[in-house]
Amino acid sequence: NRTFDLLAPSVSDGRDHNLRPELRLREQGDGSYGAEGAVDLFPTTPEELCEIMEMAQSRRATSATDANSVSSRSHAVCRIRLRHSKGQLMLVDCAGTERKKDSMYHTKERQQEGAEINASLHALKECIRALTTQQRVPSHAYRASSLTKVLADAFIRADAARLAVVC
Repeated sequence: NRTFDLLAPSVSDGRDHNLRPELRLREQGDGSYGAEGAVDLFPTTPEELCEIMEMAQSRRATSATDANSVSSRSHAVCRIRLRHSKGQLMLVDCAGTERKKDSMYHTKERQQEGAEINASLHALKECIRALTTQQRVPSHAYRASSLTKVLADAFIRADAARLAVVC
């Protein structure tokens, strides 16, 4: 349940591992969350935006599983802020859910990773369920995971239009 900046340069941990800096999610006055220390880039062309997104995608944690040869082991969120309209578009690519029977022979570390993925997907499901049934998401629901904290702005802005494409 940690948050990393895929746009930031990697840092060495002293053991020949290059790691992305971990971000702290800080609650803002309006209930949304900001990623303290996140890199902001300002592409001026569609091609630059595509290059940035491809770079971030190439830095995601992936691993082979029984179901896929290349499986995302993390969620990815891309927030595109629209300067003129003050709006934003959030693109979210969720890691796949882990079935217990598929992960029986995984290491403890991989099983823990799968449990964290499942927990964050459950928190996202609960937020969407609350939004569709109650027209609002209680703050305890989006505080349940880093993924839903990052998406909190979409859950608390009742006046905003929403579109979700989940993959």
